[in-house]
Amino acid sequence: MRLIEAETMNDKLLNLKTEIELLNDEEAFASVSLNPRYQWAKIVVTDDQPNVNKQKVPIEEFENLIKTGILSPIKMEYGKIAGHEEAVAKPIGVISQMVQESNKLIALAALWKREREEDITVLKKMYTDGTPPQVSWEISYAESEIDDDGVETLKGTILNGLAIVSRPAYAGRTPFVAMSSDNNEEETQVEELEQAKAKVAELETALSEKVVELEKKEEELTALKEFKAEVEDKEAKAEKMKNILKKFEDAGISKEDTYFEENKEKLLGMSEELLDFMIQELVAFSENHAEASTKNKIPNVPATSFNLSDPKELARALRESNK
Repeated sequence: MRLIEAETMNDKLLNLKTEIELLNDEEAFASVSLNPRYQWAKIVVTDDQPNVNKQKVPIEEFENLIKTGILSPIKMEYGKIAGHEEAVAKPIGVISQMVQESNKLIALAALWKREREEDITVLKKMYTDGTPPQVSWEISYAESEIDDDGVETLKGTILNGLAIVSRPAYAGRTPFVAMSSDNNEEETQVEELEQAKAKVAELETALSEKVVELEKKEEELTALKEFKAEVEDKEAKAEKMKNILKKFEDAGISKEDTYFEENKEKLLGMSEELLDFMIQELVAFSENHAEASTKNKIPNVPATSFNLSDPKELARALRESNK
C-alpha cells in the first residue's frame, strides 16, 4: 500500500498541530485542557532502532507518523494489561499531539478517566510505583527493505494507534514517561523523585558533617599554632636570658636573682649592642670604685627616665647613680 497524501488544507492543519511542543516533565498540564475527565500522559511511540521483531521505523518516517497518528486510538484490555490481540477494539483514549525528540517519537495522549476509570487507576499506580506502562504501535506501511542483518525498515508509514501491552516489541523502550495528576499537574515518577530527594538529603548531611569537621580541624590547627608560637617564644626568651646571665657572669658582675626577675622584660627587650654597652659601663664603674659598697650601688636597669636605645643617656644615668 502506498501512502496517500492528504489534501493541502488538512495537511496544513496537521502541521500546525505538530508545531506545539510537549510540556517538560517539570511543567503543568493545566494549559493543555481544562477538562478534568482527561488523564494526560506522555508516551514514547517508537525510536529509530530495531525492535525484537527485527522491524524499525527510520527517523525520516516520523513526520508521516505524526501526520497520520493525531487522534488515533490508544487501546487496552479491560481490567488488565495483556497482549496486543486482547487490546484490539478496546480504546482507552486518543493521541492528541506528537513530536520528535532526538531519535524518539513522543505522543501526548488524552486517556478517558470517565469511561475507563479503574484501568486509568491501574496505569497511574504502575507509573508512580516506578514500573510505567509500555505500549506497542500499530503501523501500516507501503513498502519495506530488509538488510543483511535481517532488519526490516518500514517506509510510507501510517500510525493507526497504540496498544498498552504487557510484552512490547520495544522491550522497555516505549514507556509512559509522564502522567498528569488529578489537578492536571504533571507528575514525575515518584520512586525516582524520592530517591533523588533522599540522595540530596544524604549529600547535604555529608557536606554539613564535613564542614563541621573542617571547622573543628581549623580550630585545632589555630590552637596548635598559638601553642607552638607561645612555646617558641618562651624558649627564645629563656635562651636569651641564659645568654644575658652568662654575659653578666663573664663580665664579673654579680647580681641578686631578684634583680634579674624585676628587670627581666627590660633586659630581654634590649638589643645585643645595647646590652653589651650597659655591661661595659657597669664594669667600668665597678673598676673605678674600689670599695665593695660601690658594687652594691650598681643601678638597676633604667626604666622610663631615659631612652634605653641611646648609649649616651644610659652612660649618664649610670654616672648619676654612682655620685
